[in-house]
Amino acid sequence: MRRRDLTALAVVLAACAATSAQDVAPTPPAVPPDPWSAPVTNGLFGLDDADFWTNPWKNGEALFSKHVLDGDYGLFIDAPRSVQPADRSTLPVPIYYAAMMKDAFKVDVVAQTRVVAARLEDRAIFVDAAIEPPDNALPEPKIGEHSSDPTFSQHTSDLARFGLLDQPGTYQVVLLLGQQTSNVVRTVVEQRRMQSDDPEVVRFLEAQRKPRPIPPPPAPSADLLGEPTPDGPRRALEGTPPPPKDEGIALAIDRVLLLKPGAQAVLKGSYRLAVLPKHDLVPPPPAPGPDAPALPEYGAPRPQAVITITLVIVGSGGPAHLVVPLHLPVYAGVEGGEQPSIVEGTFAVDLLARQRSLLQPQTFAIYAFCGAVWTPKPAVIATVTEAMLPRPGE
Repeated sequence: MRRRDLTALAVVLAACAATSAQDVAPTPPAVPPDPWSAPVTNGLFGLDDADFWTNPWKNGEALFSKHVLDGDYGLFIDAPRSVQPADRSTLPVPIYYAAMMKDAFKVDVVAQTRVVAARLEDRAIFVDAAIEPPDNALPEPKIGEHSSDPTFSQHTSDLARFGLLDQPGTYQVVLLLGQQTSNVVRTVVEQRRMQSDDPEVVRFLEAQRKPRPIPPPPAPSADLLGEPTPDGPRRALEGTPPPPKDEGIALAIDRVLLLKPGAQAVLKGSYRLAVLPKHDLVPPPPAPGPDAPALPEYGAPRPQAVITITLVIVGSGGPAHLVVPLHLPVYAGVEGGEQPSIVEGTFAVDLLARQRSLLQPQTFAIYAFCGAVWTPKPAVIATVTEAMLPRPGE
């Protein structure tokens, strides 16, 4: 993490920042206008695609003026609009963090920030630490616990470590820092260009390309809560939020949970989502025989589709994160054909039964992702132990 002496920088940069501020695009609203989505905002750092590899901080003075001197605090990212893997070995996402010192004191940006990349074609989700700490780096001392002065830091996340350069597609990227999120960007990883000076060789190699195999959707999650109905869908639990009016996901959970014997951390949710014909439709049962393909056990009644919502849970007490996939069966509303069908439904799951890590007393932010759809405002639950309760008479 690079720390700056803000007082000195303010004097040096104030004059030049005004002239370069026009290079930085305006930031999105702090609160998305639609609670179920957030705008895609490539270009916040005013960079051309090549700049991400050669000069990602060329507009650093303008960023400092906007986010530090003018107090436009937050977690901001940018990304190249496309990348050709034959030309690049990295996929950089520059990160700019600005906050009051007393707010920055409460978090460890390097250790706790998570990056989530969702591939829109098949809704594959990639999650990891956003920032790799330098080798043998000592933790910087925390300062400014009660200060309202600004501070900032600059970092870079390399998405190539997910193997994305070998997996062409459109990726939507966002950072999570506790209950705080960055803006959203998208980047297209192009099909790797065949490299040869002989055009006939290129044509031959292109003809040898094989599409990425598409597996059948997974079996429905076995631990979903709610009374089954004869038609298949489970009845919604009391307190389940209504489905969003547009495509989206809604979550609800008790704000504080006492970790006593028999406790459950029941996450209730609803959704309105598209069924992807190539990825979500459940195939018909195969004819019996030695050549019959092995398929997941979909149960009876057999669902028309299975949609996967991926929960990403980040805690306040450390750098770890949890990834919880929910495979949700869809029993009605799928029209078939090549166009996606929009369906809605509800779900409930006991997160404590899925993830024993929730037994550690702290506050957890729960985000849900399904392709381009996600929840910018997380569901929040704090777990407390019986040892934390006040004794009688205290």
